[in-house]
Amino acid sequence: MTTALIMCLCLATQADAPIVLDAKKQLFLDDYLIISATNVTRRVQPVEKHPANPVIRPTEPWETARTIVYGSVLREGEKYRMWYYCDGNVACAESDDGLCWHKRPLGIIRINGQDTNLVIQRNVAEGQPGAIPYFYEIFGVLRDDREKDPARRYKMGFLSIHRGYSGPNADPFHGGQRRGLGVATSPDGIHWSLAASFATDAICDGATHWMFDPKRGKYVLYGRTKVMSPEVLEAWKGNEWVEKYYWGRSVARVESEDFLRWNITQPGKAPVVMTPDTKDPPGTEIYSMLVFPSNCI
Repeated sequence: MTTALIMCLCLATQADAPIVLDAKKQLFLDDYLIISATNVTRRVQPVEKHPANPVIRPTEPWETARTIVYGSVLREGEKYRMWYYCDGNVACAESDDGLCWHKRPLGIIRINGQDTNLVIQRNVAEGQPGAIPYFYEIFGVLRDDREKDPARRYKMGFLSIHRGYSGPNADPFHGGQRRGLGVATSPDGIHWSLAASFATDAICDGATHWMFDPKRGKYVLYGRTKVMSPEVLEAWKGNEWVEKYYWGRSVARVESEDFLRWNITQPGKAPVVMTPDTKDPPGTEIYSMLVFPSNCI
């Protein structure tokens, strides 16, 4: 006998508050849209690591143990392209299947006389190959097909740090520094130039994520800020680890129409959208927050 599966969508929770169902894809993470279900079980399928892992590892003389996929992987035509963290620098690799990655020499940066797959170098003088002023750490790369200027088709977000800074945009959490979102642009994802060292100072550290919200028609950035609320500090009083090491890592939100001009630019002024509270275990911090529009799944 065939087991019947019956699933009804709930059109309203109450008569005066209908749930609008349109052409967008819906996520069935809970029972919000389901009024009843028969002979069906919600199950999370376990994730299995591919036996080829790790798919990216240090194999070249200019790569160190700190070679990690902290950046972006994009599908472009029949290939994948990866921009990754390489001992503070940014390297680029390509793959046909997402498993076997090729680090072809790009003719931009040479290390000890050898051509490399590096596209940006950290801590090199301005004017040197791959130099970006104040560049500290890559956040990621996006291909912006909405961009009308082909020279800015690719955009890279990165953490900018100006050390020894004492101006009006000094970071309130890191003494003597200016910190924020830097933006570099490129026509091909390989040759990069600076667009803005500090597009916004509203973020102060790594683990920053953004996405394009098609409904709002804007880029939305979720970046690191720091919050130490009196209520949380009082609740965690006496915890030795908290008193010595707690930073108050939290997430702030800003938005932009072009990835360069953001609605909030002052340090510490962006609205905080996620931060620990007294219900969290002592020492809890929000290290990052990845966000995507559900209708783009």
